[in-house]
Amino acid sequence: MEQAIHQANRTNTAFTLIIMDVDHFKKINDELGHEIGDQVLMQLGIFLKGFLRSSDKIFRIGGEEFLILLYNTDEASSIDIAEEIRKGIEDLSLIPDRTVTVSIGVAGLSSVRDWKQWMNVCDKSLYEAKNLGRNRVVACEG
Repeated sequence: MEQAIHQANRTNTAFTLIIMDVDHFKKINDELGHEIGDQVLMQLGIFLKGFLRSSDKIFRIGGEEFLILLYNTDEASSIDIAEEIRKGIEDLSLIPDRTVTVSIGVAGLSSVRDWKQWMNVCDKSLYEAKNLGRNRVVACEG
């Protein structure tokens, strides 16, 4: 991410950070088992890899959290992309008779000074999405 910030400052390239969290993932693990939970995470990774461009970067950063770095993408476009991701995942048939949803936080690089602040801003947006009822996209303001 430091490299992205350096490149953005040097070339005026837009970058956006997305943090995505699987809603109620603990419940999936508790009710259906960790093997099903692991399969859900693998399928989400496959979906994201197929959905995003090769220039975008995807990382799994926690149990059920994914970080996505969108290259040369402004914040407004990133919100649209995040919403398409959210809807696409909601439409997947990952578990029979159950819908898997995600909450997503979005933060453009213009709103921060360093990568730690960038992560914190994006994480706050994610938690706001969860607090507003989950299965939604929230972008930072500013």
